[in-house]
Amino acid sequence: MRIANYCVITVLLLLIGNSLALAEEQNMLHPMKKAAGRLWYDTKYILTSPLRMDGKDVKKLVLFSGITYGLMNSVDTRVNSELTEPEYEEVEEIVDFLRADVNNYKVHLALGTLYLYGLTTADSKLKKTTLLLTEASLFNQLLTGGFKQIFGRVRPHKDRDEDTDIDADDFYPFSGNDSFPSGHTSSAFTLATVISNQYPSTLVKVSSYTIASLVGFERLQTNVHNLSDVFAGAVLGIWVGNTICLLDKSWERGDIQVSAKGVK
Repeated sequence: MRIANYCVITVLLLLIGNSLALAEEQNMLHPMKKAAGRLWYDTKYILTSPLRMDGKDVKKLVLFSGITYGLMNSVDTRVNSELTEPEYEEVEEIVDFLRADVNNYKVHLALGTLYLYGLTTADSKLKKTTLLLTEASLFNQLLTGGFKQIFGRVRPHKDRDEDTDIDADDFYPFSGNDSFPSGHTSSAFTLATVISNQYPSTLVKVSSYTIASLVGFERLQTNVHNLSDVFAGAVLGIWVGNTICLLDKSWERGDIQVSAKGVK
């Protein structure tokens, strides 16, 4: 297994090196600097978005909170009990290839490679899609990881620990527990949303969101998440994907510009 990991790292590093060499050869370093400025602006925009909430945003937040609270108090336990039955085990095998640990170094190397490829490819549509997918994935990981630590919800498959008095499904902020929201689900819906925005055909949308839903279903079937975790992950992923795509349209219209003096 270690040899396989080393091979993966070697291949990814070679791809990154090749992309950088190609970028320098094609005089792409300036666009890369502009991309870095754009990434910095988008980061600040997303992290400060709660400060710009209006009445509609508050209503949406209240609705989301109400649904999540209702799922936690009346649905989570029953759904987990039902979906862990043997007849649903085939779903885990179907979407097993989609699972990936967001803290795995190979995932970050792959995202970096994808980002560099997006900067250097000649296909404008593919370039835009790869850049948006990479940026949205990074933001999703940042937000999901932060929420996991803030809420500290215990995974549903953990039995009661008499020594530490920790109950499964309870919340212990900054305890290291990471059930809420579901990271795999938020990642899947982030990617599905970006792809659907870039290729807005019915087939693409149905396929993308079906795969994302299967990922969420698998998290329930394996009893590592509650329905409320999956619901919150899906909403977060859709929000991140749509926000990145809306920001991209603002960049294209010229509403936001990167210059030597910064972003305006």
